[in-house]
Formats: sequence, structure tokens, C-alpha cells
Amino acid sequence: MAQKKYPKKSPEQLQKEIKDLMTSAIPQIRMDSMSPKDRVEFLNFMATQHNYSIRNTAMIRSQYEGALYVAPYKTWSDKGLHVKRGEHGLKILVPVSYKRYFDDESKSFMSYSKLSAGTKAKVAAKDSSVPTQSGTYFSLGSVFDITQTNAKAADYPKIFPNRPFEFPDEHPEAVDRLIAALRDEASQLGAPVTNSTTTRFPTVTGKLGAAKGAAISTPDGQPVEIFMKQGLGKEEYAATLVHEIAHIRLHNAESKDVSKFWDTHDVLGKTYRGIKELQAEMTSYVVCKSMGINTFERAKPYIAGWTDQFTAVDGAPEQQQAAIMNDIQRGANAIINDVSASMEKSQDQHQEKSQGPEQVQPTQRNNEPVKVKQSVQATMGR
Repeated sequence: MAQKKYPKKSPEQLQKEIKDLMTSAIPQIRMDSMSPKDRVEFLNFMATQHNYSIRNTAMIRSQYEGALYVAPYKTWSDKGLHVKRGEHGLKILVPVSYKRYFDDESKSFMSYSKLSAGTKAKVAAKDSSVPTQSGTYFSLGSVFDITQTNAKAADYPKIFPNRPFEFPDEHPEAVDRLIAALRDEASQLGAPVTNSTTTRFPTVTGKLGAAKGAAISTPDGQPVEIFMKQGLGKEEYAATLVHEIAHIRLHNAESKDVSKFWDTHDVLGKTYRGIKELQAEMTSYVVCKSMGINTFERAKPYIAGWTDQFTAVDGAPEQQQAAIMNDIQRGANAIINDVSASMEKSQDQHQEKSQGPEQVQPTQRNNEPVKVKQSVQATMGR
């Protein structure tokens, strides 16, 4: 039986389809118009699919609201699964890099395959005199949800991305390892974790009140320390530490260069403190959910009161919220990847030594003191 052929879409048709898909995804980005329950479901999906952009996350949810975990057709095949007959792929944006060369004969830029023989020979010889253009455009790709495959619900935990450990009952030492990985992450970011006996800024931390932690930085946004209150339970300690790491990652002097929200808003001032707390707590929720720790009760006030933070924000709500959500996704993805790699490395070393479970208490390590001449400010956590 001959394989059915589909006509190739023109660039104009492709761009129209992308525009239509993005238009239908806007309600998913407008979390202020969602119910708290829908917001939780969206954040839970982000935790599972943290490596997808916020635009693709919204597009997937707009096409299939009940999606649990998506992957390309080949990924499912490699796992020994097949997509059920009649299922349609969910469209996502796929970045495509291109490079064009200025052709001597046509006097225009074109791809390598279309170049004249003379120009093609120059390019092959790596002649630097040939003008080039390069960039990225978006095309459409397809993914399928796990519910569209022949996988059974009982097999879902095995198929989803593997965590270094399952939390917390089966492996209580996992939270210890997570805390150790988070502390390493904080140190790598230039903000070693301290407590009331090891902090270098007792006058600052003495004013934190009920806050369980604080990201301390210089006035120009350079991180110098993460202060953590003692006496917290392990899971609360981990969630609070992620919150403070999110502040360090998302709310610094470089944010204006990488964030579409903070490039037009003052990230170091106090006007948008509510937005910063919202981003930090939502990042903490997504990271902890991905790692297997449920912090819903802690995050519930932020999730329920999402719209309260936008009274001082100018601009189109969908654009501003997309930018804010993009920061959350970017921060969560970076923390999850770094911490997962650290935990896997720690687990391998632990198995090699064949020792008992490592017990890492949430107290300050012997970090080398850092001299700070500037005054500091604290971004308080929950």
C-alpha cells in the first residue's frame, strides 16, 4: 500500500498556523483568568515538562488540557511504546537554525545547496571573505501525550523522567541529599547558606521577622549569602532554600538582559516585590513538585492570589504574565537540571563507597568567609 503523501505547507501557511496556535494558547498564559485549580494543574504540568518553554507548555495545554507527559513519537518508540491509531500529534514550536551565504552569481543570500559552483567551493574551503547570515526561525513539530500511547497507568511512574530518589517515605535520606545539592547550588551562585550562628550579617537577618529565609545581596544585585532559619523541618527547609535560590537566579542585575519582564521593570527596587515573591514561590513549587515534594499548602496563597500582584504592572496582561511565567520556567529548569545532576553524582559516589545513607543536616557548612565591603539588602522568603 502506497504511503499517503501530504502537500507541503507554504511559509505563509506555516506562519498562519503558528499564529493561530499561539492565539489559542493565550488563555493558558493568562493565569489571572484561570481558577486556582487550573493554575495548580498548569504548574504541575510545568513540573513534569520543565524543559519545555512556557509558550510550548501553553500550546500543549491549549490543545490537550488533560496532558500528563509529552514526548516525540521516536521517544515513545525508543521506550518500547507505540502511539495509538488515530491519535493526532500536539503541535509545538521547534527552533530551526539557518545559515545563508552571499552568492557571487545571483548576488543574493541563499542556502549552501543552492549556491553557484564557485561560491560553494569558497565556502567548502572555509573562505572567510564570503558574507554570511545566520539566525533562528520557528517551525512546527509534534509530540504525543503518554495517554495517547499504549502505556498503562500503572507503568506511568517508571516512564516519567527518573528522579534520583523518590520522596520522602521510601527514601527519607533523599531530602538530605536534596538539601546538600541545593546548598552546593547556592554556593556555586556565590551565596553560601548560613544560619543564625554563621551569618555574616546579623543586623540584617535580625530584622527578618517571621521569614524562614532570605537571599542577601549587595545594592547592585550581587548575591553574597542565603540565610536560613534553624529549626525548620527538612521539606520546609528544602522548599524555602529553593525559594531563595530562585531570588538569586531571577532577581539580579543581569535579569534585565535575559528577562522580558525585568528588562522594563526595576528588578532591584521595591515596587515589584510582590512579583519577585510570586516568581520565587512558584519556582519553588515547580522544582519541589518535580523532585517529588508537595508544597501545595505553602504555595496556595500565591496560587489563589495570583491577580493581586498585577495592580502595579503596566502593559498587556498576556504579555506581562507570559514574561513572568517564562522566568519561572527558566529558573525552575536551571535549578532542576543542576540539582538532579548533583544528586546523581552524589548517589554514584555514595554507592561506590558502599557506606550507609549520608545524613546531611540543614546547618551551615564550613564555607570560607567572603569579605563584603558594600551594604547589603535581603529578599525575604516565606
